[in-house]
Amino acid sequence: MNYFNKIRNLTISVIILAVLNISTIATLIILNSKTNYHPRHLQQPHNSHKFIFNELGLDDNQKAEFEQFRDEFRLNMKNISNELSQKHIELFEEITSAKPDSLKLNELAVETGELHAALKNESTKFFLSMRSICNKEQEKTLFAIFEEMTNKKGRFHNGNEMHKRPMHRQMNHPLR
Repeated sequence: MNYFNKIRNLTISVIILAVLNISTIATLIILNSKTNYHPRHLQQPHNSHKFIFNELGLDDNQKAEFEQFRDEFRLNMKNISNELSQKHIELFEEITSAKPDSLKLNELAVETGELHAALKNESTKFFLSMRSICNKEQEKTLFAIFEEMTNKKGRFHNGNEMHKRPMHRQMNHPLR
């Protein structure tokens, strides 16, 4: 094969690969835009507190209490999530070690379960705190908002898909 044939074949190969990459990316974008479900309160996660304020019609005192609950909730969730991430790392390191210690693995599994329970307890505490500042009409709206945030199985939605693989995601909570 002479030099010009090699250049021509290489150019054709590069063009074919570029077209394949572009079509793959376009397909992923199209499929992703069709399958994502974005409940109205999750479309703008940084403004979800404004959504809550507007939907519930909170007065200034209720807004101040909400912000206090939310800030405490965020801090606690972040701390627990960081601990949980560390436990996942320790668990992975122990599993992949030369001689995994089954007692250590069991201990880490129990600690991980306790941290998951702590996350659920913080979510429950936040919801009850929210509920405590609402009047009866606001409470009904709050229930509807929380119902919209959960699917039929009661699992929180993160705005894109259900949390199916907790070890492979960052902690995202709908009321950030």
